[in-house]
Amino acid sequence: MSEVQKPTVKIYVRLGESDRERVVSFRIPDGIDPLELLERGLALDGNQAAFSVTESDGDPEEGIGFGSPLIERGNRTLTGALGDSQRALVAFLRDRGFEPLFA
Repeated sequence: MSEVQKPTVKIYVRLGESDRERVVSFRIPDGIDPLELLERGLALDGNQAAFSVTESDGDPEEGIGFGSPLIERGNRTLTGALGDSQRALVAFLRDRGFEPLFA
């Protein structure tokens, strides 16, 4: 008996408007409600969903932190926030029966 192939979702990570921002995007697969993505804080552009991993001024005592709509902003580096955001997106897609693939 062969294993059922899960539909693949290609995820793209690109430089944002500055060296301190990354934009994560993917084509919205059939079976995922775009409104759910919008409610989670992702932007919609046609059949694409996207979000930024950026820095923000947080609590002055904690300093600048990085975050995205998929994770809480915290005292972490851009790389740490990007990795946490990617893991959250992978879990979200796998929970819905898709296999993420970073392009």
